[in-house]
Amino acid sequence: MAAAVGGYLGPLKGAAGFATLTLFFSVGQISGAALAGILAERSGSFSQAYLLGGILTGIGVLSSLFLPKTGR
Repeated sequence: MAAAVGGYLGPLKGAAGFATLTLFFSVGQISGAALAGILAERSGSFSQAYLLGGILTGIGVLSSLFLPKTGR
């Protein structure tokens, strides 16, 4: 990810971009685990949490198709 962020933002803004990416990743790790626990308590299994994770992963994959090309 550091190389991808550096490729998109360049060497001067790459560190700040990677820090921002890491911050959002950590918020997702915390909130995702909490949400999965809530869904599991309410439904009795992790099936809904896995389904939600799969849907969000699919959205991420499709969104990545629209990223701009790097300078290469």
